[in-house]
Amino acid sequence: MVGAPLLAAVLCCAGFAAGGETPHGNADGTLRFGADLLHSLPSAAGTSASGNNPSTGLSGTAGQRSAGGAAGSNPSAASAHPTASAGPSAGAAGGSGLVSRNGTSLMLNGSPWQFAGYDDYRLTSASPGHQCGGAQSSADVAAALDEIRNNSGATVVRTWFMQAYGGPGNWSQFDHVLSAAAARGMKVIPVLADQWAACEPWPAGQAPYRTLAWYQSGYRAVDYGYSLSYRDYAAAIAAHYRNNPTIAFWQLVNEAEALDGVGSACEDAAANAALRSFADDVAGIIKVNDRGHLVSLGTIATGQCGTSSTSDFLNLHSGLIDICEYHDYFGRGGLPGDQWHGVAVRINQCHSLNKPIFAGEVGLQASIAADGSTGGPVTAASLAQRASFLKEKLQAQFGAGIAGFLIWQYAAGPRTDNYEVQPGDPTEAVMARVAVTLDGWLG
Repeated sequence: MVGAPLLAAVLCCAGFAAGGETPHGNADGTLRFGADLLHSLPSAAGTSASGNNPSTGLSGTAGQRSAGGAAGSNPSAASAHPTASAGPSAGAAGGSGLVSRNGTSLMLNGSPWQFAGYDDYRLTSASPGHQCGGAQSSADVAAALDEIRNNSGATVVRTWFMQAYGGPGNWSQFDHVLSAAAARGMKVIPVLADQWAACEPWPAGQAPYRTLAWYQSGYRAVDYGYSLSYRDYAAAIAAHYRNNPTIAFWQLVNEAEALDGVGSACEDAAANAALRSFADDVAGIIKVNDRGHLVSLGTIATGQCGTSSTSDFLNLHSGLIDICEYHDYFGRGGLPGDQWHGVAVRINQCHSLNKPIFAGEVGLQASIAADGSTGGPVTAASLAQRASFLKEKLQAQFGAGIAGFLIWQYAAGPRTDNYEVQPGDPTEAVMARVAVTLDGWLG
């Protein structure tokens, strides 16, 4: 949930040195970039895909590379999509501490794994450093993670890992969050970009929005205010945090869609083709540089351009994307939504691909009443009602087979967003009971 049409912000979990590893890739140590690298990916069954591997490395700064990214053919084009099965070797396996997938289930250390947690987009803000929503000191980050781990039993937090906050030469803002999460036995879902460009630099006079043109080719060029293209940044961050088990899985974009611009008409076929090509290209780049982590595209899944229809949703998630996602802002109801974009519909569609699906954002306003209206004040009664509605959603959606459930959003206060869950909120007790069911957490 971010940007103009909604409200604002985003989101973030267990056990490795936060700094990651030395970048890997080619034999000479350079990173590996390019859609052509999809040819070198093993299939889920472990066999190599056919084709050549004319991989290239990043030499010096982004200015020394062409805006078009690595040279070579583009097998991720709409006419030649790679596909990936949902076999047990998708991602790392065994006791590595890395999350893998087996059919519609996520796996951790050889056992099925489900998670519950929160979105908290502020965690990676720091001073000195890039800030969005206010700088978070080390004490602030520790307090936030202590609160959601100790009082909600949360095991996962989703947050921004965009280039505005760090990159080659300075990963400290990410390192700090990963280290703090690992110390508490939590995992992090890093989001690499925002559809609405919230918390990112953007040219003056332009509406902050990632357009159809960006998904078609713009992500290969150096974005405004950055030193790397999005594509090269994805490769760099994947290589840097290669096999870091505190990272649950990568997410490419928060709430991806592909209009020509804010408020423009939807060219659905072009949008879906662009999103699919983008997803396969960047997921492929990540998997070459970091074979241990799964990848999520990042979709609301409730009617956005290029993601709306059954065929759209299935096509987007049929290739190298490992995990489907939806956002639930439908209001009350365990499995809400309509026959086209409802929660149950998306769960069934993803499971038909034999892949796991998770609720990346579930938001209910703190002022919600028993009849679902939200126009009143925030009171003890409304907070209790929200907790009751969230309990219904948790039970129904985990019962339908989802892999994870994240509430939008945790914040220490004061309240700036009517969706926030703050310390002492009755939602924490509901989450703690769910945590006992999911992983035996007893507080």
